[in-house]
Amino acid sequence: MKIARMSPQSYKNRQTLKPIESKKVTILWCNDGWSYVPARYVRFRYSHETQIYEEVPWSGAIPARVEYEEDVMWILYSKSPRIWQEQNKDYAELFVENG
Repeated sequence: MKIARMSPQSYKNRQTLKPIESKKVTILWCNDGWSYVPARYVRFRYSHETQIYEEVPWSGAIPARVEYEEDVMWILYSKSPRIWQEQNKDYAELFVENG
């Protein structure tokens, strides 16, 4: 799916967003090109060049070496189109499907 990444403040409809789900999650950045989110049972990868975000269900072992762990608050605002935010003390990013 095509996803736009942006700062939450730059999203034109920011005032209309209401959280429908939120949870603290750990993102495991691995050397196989995928990032794993055990709390959500998904793995994802994002291409900055094409803005293509690929997310697939995942429930097994991590088949790669974990290079970095990142704790974030994951907030879902809309399921269709998918809009969510990831934030921690250092940053906040909003992801908008077909952005």
